[in-house]
Amino acid sequence: MKLIITLGLLTSVYTQEANYSELGKKALKPLKMGLMKELKQGIKTHGVSGAIGTCQLKAPVVTEEVSTPSYTVGRSSSKYRNPKNKPQAWMEDVLKSYETTASKDSQVIRLKTGETAYVEPIYLKGLCLNCHGAKLSKSVESELAKLYPNDKAKGYKANDFRGIFWVKFK
Repeated sequence: MKLIITLGLLTSVYTQEANYSELGKKALKPLKMGLMKELKQGIKTHGVSGAIGTCQLKAPVVTEEVSTPSYTVGRSSSKYRNPKNKPQAWMEDVLKSYETTASKDSQVIRLKTGETAYVEPIYLKGLCLNCHGAKLSKSVESELAKLYPNDKAKGYKANDFRGIFWVKFK
């Protein structure tokens, strides 16, 4: 009898985690698509260095528009560019884990507050290196210094771990 109850509880926990995983993926899709759309449009209109200002203005708007009364979404990194993306306390261990393991797996996390979060790692791709890479153009360096004087988000290579996309369910 205890075995049946235990198996039932484990199945329930697994199902709940799978549901949060699916919900998290769905919640992040419009964030990722919206950010990429704004970035590409900014590059097309203003060039790479001009797109930095576009990202600074548009990324918070896209993030706010995607968040709902049921969940909030965002991005964070130990090496953040925008201080508004500084990791919340619950994210610090998650970021350290990805930094040391290079895992590509998403995670469902039960927070101390009783809330649930979903995270996906961000690994750098080619386009990202224009503003986050080890070798940046002078115009990009200049624009970053102007808009983000305390920038920590440079010096990466392709496929480096950059940070996390996250969803916090309410």
